[in-house]
Amino acid sequence: MSYPQANVRPTPPRPAFHHDGAMRDEAMELAARQGGVVLRRQLTDLGGSGKEVDALLRSKQWCRLRRGGYATAAAVEAATRPEDHHLLLARLVLLAVDQPTWLSHQSAALAHQLPLIGRPPDDVQVTRDTLHAARNEAGVRHHRGTLPEDERALANGLPATSVPRTVLDVARTASFSAAVVAADAARYRGLTTHGELLRQLERMATWPGARQAGRVVAACRAGAQTPGESLLRLDAMQLGMPEPVLQFRIIDVDGTLIAVTDMAFVDLRVVSEFDGRLKYRVAPGMTAEQASQILGQEKDREDGIRRLGWAVARFGWNHLGDLGYQRRAYLQACEVAGVTPPPQLLADAA
Repeated sequence: MSYPQANVRPTPPRPAFHHDGAMRDEAMELAARQGGVVLRRQLTDLGGSGKEVDALLRSKQWCRLRRGGYATAAAVEAATRPEDHHLLLARLVLLAVDQPTWLSHQSAALAHQLPLIGRPPDDVQVTRDTLHAARNEAGVRHHRGTLPEDERALANGLPATSVPRTVLDVARTASFSAAVVAADAARYRGLTTHGELLRQLERMATWPGARQAGRVVAACRAGAQTPGESLLRLDAMQLGMPEPVLQFRIIDVDGTLIAVTDMAFVDLRVVSEFDGRLKYRVAPGMTAEQASQILGQEKDREDGIRRLGWAVARFGWNHLGDLGYQRRAYLQACEVAGVTPPPQLLADAA
């Protein structure tokens, strides 16, 4: 099975445009078919003279993103996140290449809508199996590597490495925690399985970074809904907490569902909630009465958890990586639950 490339072959020359409106419309139609971007050379291939093309691209309807590459002002305005802007650049890179090329590593992760920690990379990352050597050039990081048919995919219409290959490439080259976040998300969304990641890892066993990739595959789980939950679980591992059950359902004696918690350390009767977040969020613009009702629902939820004998430890973004704070919170929760804390948690606290 083959996958179409995003680059567009030049169309045969056409007669020059006789008025600006026709050229503008043609350019907008072409950009719309290509995700809001266009190459300058494509416009000249459409039949516009150099002066006509330059005049068009100087208008407020277009924004220059890279040499010879432009996006419509509407596409740039819609790219409200750094991830969106990176993917606009990726579209232009794929249009410009003249060899089969696939987005890979962090760029492929973004195309598959997998979360990354921090800002996207400055360079668009691609893999080509026809390269003699990897190189960085003009805002593009070209990786050389074999890319079998089953490791190629379309991600939101863009040629990219498959999800298992993407996760393992990120696992080999990014930080351990960032890679686990991406792997967790891929598994939670059903884009890959633990077995698929293991098979991909076998193929890459001798590649640089394979050892860390193995740690990532071992540490990732399918139940983490958000990056924060993934990072909180990794912190708990460092503290010596037992393996948690993710998305644990707490049910009353009559069968009523009380809550679905982020993590539960079942033997300790401790649940861990990330972001100290309200399960029923107070949205901007809500009336005081609506907000009060939502806060009341959250209080009832947590009261129900505690009534059934569970202790609750809550954490926010500012607590991630703060192992001292988390240790104290877990020790307090164990005390409330009336259980003996894990040995490492006690030893580190001494």
